[in-house]
Amino acid sequence: MSCIVFLIDESTALAARVAEGTKSKADCFATALNALLGQLATGPPVDVALVGYRRADDGTQEVGCRWGGPLEGRQMICTSQLAASPQTVEDRVRKIPGPGGYGVAREEIVCFPIWYIPLLKAPGSRKVALEFCRDLLLRRGQTDEGEPFSTDGATVPPLVVHLVAELSGEDGFPAAEELSGSANWGTPAPLVFHAHLASSSRVPSTLYPSTDAHLSPELLRRAFQGSNVLPEPLAAGLRAAGAAFRRDARGLIYNARMVDLIRFLSVAKAYAGWAHAEAKRRMDLRAVPRIETHEPQDGSESHPTTLVVFVL
Repeated sequence: MSCIVFLIDESTALAARVAEGTKSKADCFATALNALLGQLATGPPVDVALVGYRRADDGTQEVGCRWGGPLEGRQMICTSQLAASPQTVEDRVRKIPGPGGYGVAREEIVCFPIWYIPLLKAPGSRKVALEFCRDLLLRRGQTDEGEPFSTDGATVPPLVVHLVAELSGEDGFPAAEELSGSANWGTPAPLVFHAHLASSSRVPSTLYPSTDAHLSPELLRRAFQGSNVLPEPLAAGLRAAGAAFRRDARGLIYNARMVDLIRFLSVAKAYAGWAHAEAKRRMDLRAVPRIETHEPQDGSESHPTTLVVFVL
């Protein structure tokens, strides 16, 4: 049941300007996420969902999938379908760096597909949002009869990437622990990672911690406890993108800069490659011929039949 769920906090806290930048956190999240979806569209196919959460003026929790345009009303989308179905396409300016990466050599206009457009409201419930993701994955991981799919051999667990506006307010991170630790899964339990963008350059970043011994504030420790350790295939992808961390590092970045977020989201590309390689391995195993034995009718001991071919 390999798939990726992008869970986006759509509270008005995302209207704050990102540290060391001129755009809002909402714009930065949307730009990074749409750029990533464009990259996933050209890579190994994997199913993805866009889930947002916020609270309406009447207090109603607005949690649901945020696909729009041709994909409106859908939940899981294979990345192979993305290129043909963005909500819109914008012209963006891309700056080409000069020799050695210094300065800007030139600018060019590029087409930038948009799949996710943020709409900010009052803060929604993290707990309700994570429970929505749990139910979404459980429904996807069931047969038509409501039973879990068989898991003969290792599979790649689902991945939930949570983009957080602020840690203040409701503490819904225990729901993340429950999501990744549930015994109800017919496949390996999901991996849950969290990302938070800084709004002040004076606050140091916390990137991929391996222990919560010195984490502050308390809600950051809760976020740590609700994050999973990076599996090696994903850790290798992050290292290739330039991230550095210790053994047993968790999928958590807090007070991150935009460059940290882009590196963090590259975990999705590593995940797609991991899922593709694992699917190919399982197909290759199924293709290996088996040696069958036949029970003799007279009750004597059976032996496998061996065929030896001499090539002269």
